[in-house]
Formats: sequence, structure tokens, C-alpha cells
Amino acid sequence: SSAPVELAAETQVEDILATLSQGAPPRLVVIDSIQTMWTQEVEAAPGTVTQVRGSAQALIRYAKTSGACLILVGHVTKDGQIAGPRVVEHMVDAVASFEGDGARHFRVLRAVKNRFGPTDEIGVFEMTGRGLAEVANPSALFLAGRDANAAGTRITAQVMGRPVGLMFGWELSQHPFLTREAFREVAHLPLPERIAALRDPARRARILAEPTHDAGLRARLNNYARIYRLTMDYEPPPEASVAATAAREGRAPEDLCYDWMLEHDGQAILNRPLLNYADGHLDTIREMMTHPHTLMGLGDGGAHVGYICDASAPTHMLTHWSRDRAHGRLPLEFAVKRISGDNAAALGLHDRGVLAAGRRADINIIDIDRLALHRPSMRYDLPAGGKRLVQGADGYVATIVAGEVVRREGVATGARPGRLVKA
Repeated sequence: SSAPVELAAETQVEDILATLSQGAPPRLVVIDSIQTMWTQEVEAAPGTVTQVRGSAQALIRYAKTSGACLILVGHVTKDGQIAGPRVVEHMVDAVASFEGDGARHFRVLRAVKNRFGPTDEIGVFEMTGRGLAEVANPSALFLAGRDANAAGTRITAQVMGRPVGLMFGWELSQHPFLTREAFREVAHLPLPERIAALRDPARRARILAEPTHDAGLRARLNNYARIYRLTMDYEPPPEASVAATAAREGRAPEDLCYDWMLEHDGQAILNRPLLNYADGHLDTIREMMTHPHTLMGLGDGGAHVGYICDASAPTHMLTHWSRDRAHGRLPLEFAVKRISGDNAAALGLHDRGVLAAGRRADINIIDIDRLALHRPSMRYDLPAGGKRLVQGADGYVATIVAGEVVRREGVATGARPGRLVKA
């Protein structure tokens, strides 16, 4: 009762604005719901497209002139879409959904649109007797209570040892300027000609001046606080982002990002973590990798090959987690077991996964001191000249299958001791 909160039961926008204009502007205004509002400037019933749009325009105008933060609560349809005209979504700075169900005490707040930040983060809240309370560690919450496994329900999560993300570059299929017309005019050119055109000051100015119109793509492609130069540890610190570096240099983030991609004769690659990197480090991934009910996966090991190359994840597991990480390293034998024996056992491949008499013995002989990932490079060897990212490695001395060496120092020997599973 002592909280500085004032309530009013009113649906006419003009009356609401007249009340808000009395005295100092409020810091926060919550309208619940926008579909019940009506303005006398529009001759239509509340909830219609024109009334929702007109009411939203008047309220947003007040928020921008007064400096108040405005929250418009909206109804949703049965399929989860905001009811009413989609133009309201384009009028506001952010759209968030608050989800849950009656069977659980937890609610998830997720951003659908965010003009000033990422949309790849969520907030988890618990419904308590005193209202909603933040869940500080959602990972522990969702991984807890796996007693169901003991009762016979096999529940296993799959995790990769580095963030789920994309790679950006002028040669790749994704980058911050992908949809801009001034880029699309030269996107078809061979790479040397394309880079020459992108170095032209006039075209550069046109590309930088154009917006990314689609809100979803803008959140994925233009979140410069989450774009970094690609490093082989896949764990760049927040201060290494495009946004942070541009702030130190007094430059616009888009301008700096443009230049970074022009490095290495236009073949530079940037890293865009999407998931499992909210805190700017891999500690949460470590927690998931060491949980007894998780398995290691490759992410998109063979999909989206123009901007993802996650097939190198097992090598990264050995180099970064077992040898190079400054803190929280994992024992080498644990990492090997996680990417071989554990997966083989889970998938029922009982003839491999451990070194034992009578097993098929798929063996990699690795020089761990020399093991290192190469920088990804683009090849154009798919049908019709299609492109794919390839990331090699040094340090794999030999690969032995059923007693035959099939690869030596990363080069195929021609031996094929396998068999056809199905014609």
C-alpha cells in the first residue's frame, strides 16, 4: 500500500492522457489492455484495427513527449500471436511475450523484438505467494530433478562445447549488411570484384546508410555487442566485441564491422554467438557438459554450410577445454570419454567407444601438443558450384579403423574397411 502506484479504471484515451498530464510525468505507465482502449478521434468500436492503432499512436506520442516508459499489455490469439494490427508491433521499441501454463509455477519472459538489444535471451520467473520472483540460475532449475531417469524415464540433453552461433563475412552466406540493396547489387560478383566494389567509398556510404528492415534479421545480424573476430577458442570476452571496440575508438559499430570483414583480402570471418553465451563466457556450458544426464553434440555439423562449421567442435573440445582454457579446464581423459565412449553407449554402438579386445577400435592417434584448429575457409565444390565452409586441423597423426590406417596426418590413405549398411 505504500508503493507509489496509482490505479485507474478508464478506457478512453483522452481521459487517460488528461489524468497523466496532471502533475509530474509518471516514470512508468502500464495500459492493460490496448485492445480495450478507444479514442474519440476514431469512429469504431474498441478492439477494432483502427481503434487499436489510433489508441496506441496517442499513447506512444504521450510517452515520447513526456519521457515516461510505456508498457502496452496486449491480448494474444490462440496461436500465440498478438491480437490486432501488426502495425502496433512496428510502432513500439520492444515486443515481449510472457509465457507459462497452469501446470507449472514458472513463467518465461522472452523478447520478440528489441530495438536496443538482443532477442536471444530469456528471463525465467517463479510464481510465489508474494508474486513473481526471478530465477537466478535457470540452467540448474531445468537440469534439476532428473530423478525420473532412476524411475525408468530416460531424459538426456544434448550440448555443444561452445556457443551455438553463426559466422559472418563478405564471402559467407550471412553478415550484417546482407539484405541492403547497395550490397545486393554486387553480391553476385566473384569475390575479388565484390571486395573491390565494397571498398568503393560511395558504395560503402550507401550500404552503411541503409537500415536492415526486418526486425528479426536486425536482431540477429546487427547486434554489434555480440559480434566478434573469430578466434579458435570461441570464447571472446565482451570487451572484444564490435560494439565495445568501436566505443573505445570513437567509431560507429557498423563502420568498424564493415572494415573488419574487409581484412584478409575480404575473407575475414566474424563470430556471432547466439545461444549459451549470455554472460560472455563458457562457464554455463561447462556446467552442462559435466552434468551426468547430458551428451556432447556437434550443433549444425553439416547444415547451413555457408555460415556454420560446427564439425570442428570435437577438436575444440580437446584443445580449449583440456589444454588451453585459462581456468575451469577439464581432464583430457574426461573430454575424450565425452566425445567417444559416452555417445557410443547412448546410441547403442557397443562395438566401439572404448579400447578393448574384440572391439572395432576406431582410434585417433593425436599429438595433443600440436593439435590446433585451422581458420575456416570457403570451398566451392558442391553441385552447381555451391559453397561450404571447411575447417581443418593439425595434430591428428593417424586414424585407425578395424586395424587399418584410413587417414595419416589428415590425409586419406584410400583404405575403406567399412561396410555398406543399406543399399
